Amino acid sequence: MAKTKKTVTSKKTVKKSSEPKAEKPKIYNVTVSILGKEYSIETDDIKEAILGLKPGKIAGKIIFTVRKGDSIAERVLHPFQARKLFINELMAEFFTKNIMLRLK
Repeated sequence: MAKTKKTVTSKKTVKKSSEPKAEKPKIYNVTVSILGKEYSIETDDIKEAILGLKPGKIAGKIIFTVRKGDSIAERVLHPFQARKLFINELMAEFFTKNIMLRLK
């Protein structure tokens, strides 16, 4: 018979610092036009801004405009694409990377 070794693991507790973290500067201005209504968000993470927006029913084209300084990237999405973008985190990731490439 083979003997098995028992290992003991210890948990280390890490105290969180009580100092408030400095906020990241808002570098992107995201404007979303849905059925004539415009939503404008200043953020440092485009993906979070997209997933945080809950437009409800989408029946027409959606226009995304992202500004970073002097650079502007604009995309027009059909309703099917827009629904997937607001729900699916992976789709939002791809969309964000595509927009970032256009801003450079």
